Amino acid sequence: SEDSENTMEIKKLLTMDRTLYVAIPLLLPFQDKCANYIKVLIKRDDDTLFVCGTNAFNPTCRNYKKDSLEPEGDTISGKGICPYNPMDANVALFSGNELYSATTSDLMGIDPVIYRSLGNNPNLRTVKHDSRWLKDPRFIHAVDYGNYIYFFFQEVSVEYQSVEKVILPRIGRVCKNDMGGNMAVLDKHWTSFLKTRLICAVHEDSSFHFNIIQSVSHVLHINGHDLILALLTTPKNSIPGSAICAFDLVDINQAFSRPFKEQKSSTSVWTIVPDDEVPTPRPGSCAGYGSLEKYSSSTEFPKEYLQFMRTHVLVAEPGEPNTKHPWFLWTTDRDFLVALAVDNAAGPKEDHTVVYAVSENGILLKLLAQEHGKGFTENGIFLEEMNISELEK
Repeated sequence: SEDSENTMEIKKLLTMDRTLYVAIPLLLPFQDKCANYIKVLIKRDDDTLFVCGTNAFNPTCRNYKKDSLEPEGDTISGKGICPYNPMDANVALFSGNELYSATTSDLMGIDPVIYRSLGNNPNLRTVKHDSRWLKDPRFIHAVDYGNYIYFFFQEVSVEYQSVEKVILPRIGRVCKNDMGGNMAVLDKHWTSFLKTRLICAVHEDSSFHFNIIQSVSHVLHINGHDLILALLTTPKNSIPGSAICAFDLVDINQAFSRPFKEQKSSTSVWTIVPDDEVPTPRPGSCAGYGSLEKYSSSTEFPKEYLQFMRTHVLVAEPGEPNTKHPWFLWTTDRDFLVALAVDNAAGPKEDHTVVYAVSENGILLKLLAQEHGKGFTENGIFLEEMNISELEK
């Protein structure tokens, strides 16, 4: 780190077989970027692992047997799945036999993409070089839930670019049954991609926001609610602060049904699209469901529907947390929380939710979630703190 030789780069926290693992990447000089860095290692099915590496700026992927780690089949191109540069962020997951990935898809790292590949359905991607879709994103996590795949990322906001450069946390989603548009509009591109801002602030109406998204949990099923926890921080040049906010996916989906935002020209401000200018049925849902029930495939969507979706992917209403205040706040001088992991079957009766969060300097926090009707209360209970950077000293 720029600040301290003692700072650790924490890549990931995860729980596996009731054990907490902390992943710390090996830091190598610039010239070693031409090595083969493993950037994707996910389960393809019960017997197979899917692995991708940067391969000296020529990303490739291959299947491996889960038990023996023997390779299966030939290597394939990792373009759109694995970044060329090991420093670029990426996420990937399988839903059925379809691979959903988000990363940069070119050597220069200027073509960010949310991509579907490898399955029986058409390969689809976000529109290339269109800042309304993605603008310098850093992808953090992806979740398979219901009819959608959700992507958590941060990006340079287009809606505030006339004022200043602002980094905002986002959640985007695509329909799993999206088949793309037609030859005229959005051919081989998503017809369902929407995104909105995530809000995590000190108070409900506060201007003090945590805008740098660091880590996101898997989906937690608590008291009949499906929640995710997101760890966000302030920027490096701001007052140091870290917060964990809980989001209900039902509330997130409701936000995606709210009005769209648009920019009429490159010099105008972003405004809400009037209802009478939005096509009917309303864009952004999945073919065969809800208002789009009469369409068996996205390829059947009307031309005006597809043209609207080509230029309107930003929703006006943000995704709000399920409590007025962050579930957990942490402030300390020159240190930020950077990763979290959740064990929602903790305790002797496996009926408690324990959250682990780790900082840049190796401080590991153990927190207990208090549950109520909406999922979590506003305050996590602090259980334990340890310095993992000193465990082997």
